[in-house]
Amino acid sequence: MAKAVIFVCRYCLFAPQQPTQEGKTGGQHLWEALQEHALTWDPRTEVEFRQVDCLSGCSHPATVAVAAPGKLSCLFGDLPPLEAAPQILTFVEHYLASPDGAVPRSQRPPLLQPGLLAKIPAWDSP
Repeated sequence: MAKAVIFVCRYCLFAPQQPTQEGKTGGQHLWEALQEHALTWDPRTEVEFRQVDCLSGCSHPATVAVAAPGKLSCLFGDLPPLEAAPQILTFVEHYLASPDGAVPRSQRPPLLQPGLLAKIPAWDSP
């Protein structure tokens, strides 16, 4: 079975008016927090983590995308880098359990409810 992927923008600002904190971008803080929380997260073998240079959510830092073959992809923004990791992983658990990747707003953790920037439909290659 193909894995789901969590994409994290490494260059996202810490906050709109604060590029860094402690010398790291918000994306770097979020990446490190996800790595730490994933150590004890049960579905970690079903998910691949990828740091990317840009998710084009620059006006909504920090941004994360979740994608999997045959499922819609979700792009989230306006995530607080120091708090969002556990809630991202909770969302991914719901995403993995969904046959098409659709997770109703009511099932998304609080930090991810208002921050859905895009849902990209699943597609199959011809």
